[in-house]
Amino acid sequence: MKCDEEKTTKQSNMKMFIRGGMIFLVFLAFVLILNFIITPFYTYFSAKKAISDKNYVKAYESLLVMGDFLDCENIRQSIKMDYYNEEFQNASEKDAVIFGHYNSSNRWLILAKESNKALILSEYVVGEREFNEKEGKTTWEECSLRKWLNKDFINDAFSEEEREIIAETSLHTGNSEEYESFGGKDTRDKVFLLSIDEVKRYLEETHNMEGKLTDGTIVAWWLRSPGLTNEYAACVCGYGEIGEAGLYSTYKGSVRPAMWIDIDKIS
Repeated sequence: MKCDEEKTTKQSNMKMFIRGGMIFLVFLAFVLILNFIITPFYTYFSAKKAISDKNYVKAYESLLVMGDFLDCENIRQSIKMDYYNEEFQNASEKDAVIFGHYNSSNRWLILAKESNKALILSEYVVGEREFNEKEGKTTWEECSLRKWLNKDFINDAFSEEEREIIAETSLHTGNSEEYESFGGKDTRDKVFLLSIDEVKRYLEETHNMEGKLTDGTIVAWWLRSPGLTNEYAACVCGYGEIGEAGLYSTYKGSVRPAMWIDIDKIS
């Protein structure tokens, strides 16, 4: 009798184990189907419906997270300029927009909208660069970082269509009020660093000034204004305050590019 009871108990436990395993497999199959079939197809068709409704922001941002699923990337590229038009027209100061792509960073803060143009600043730093690769005195006009931003960076981060809507901007970089170091000649650039005056005007009272990597690490970031001498350039320090004395120009500081977007050129 005792052996029969033990045998019955073992059989019962085995049945429970098998039943639990089957339930787990069914649940796992449901999760996989939900994540890899139902949700992607739902998002895909929702994005196409948003396009037919001319809701390009919703469609573009949905397609962006879908990556290479079906023809999502081709569709996203086909509506990109419609997305930019809607996004920049409707966005307000303090909003963030998606524009281009560089080193996992494609989000830009809108600092100002003037005369149908939008001043944008990279929400995260895009990398670390020297303000100038060679030691000695320099200015924004002469520095290697200006050349890199307006050649390598702009070509790597933006398509030809995107580069067309970045306005070439006349920039004045004033002398240092604190140290009287020379600001250099005025320049015309598509991509630039903010000056101390621009940070105070557009950023200081409306945004958190801390520079961040995409993982949240806080870093100091370059400004184009001169620092302690012309061997230094000003920066925003890691704690979010303007460092007028700045960093030595050959130091590898973090870079947050800025640019004006010509909304009228988006088509």
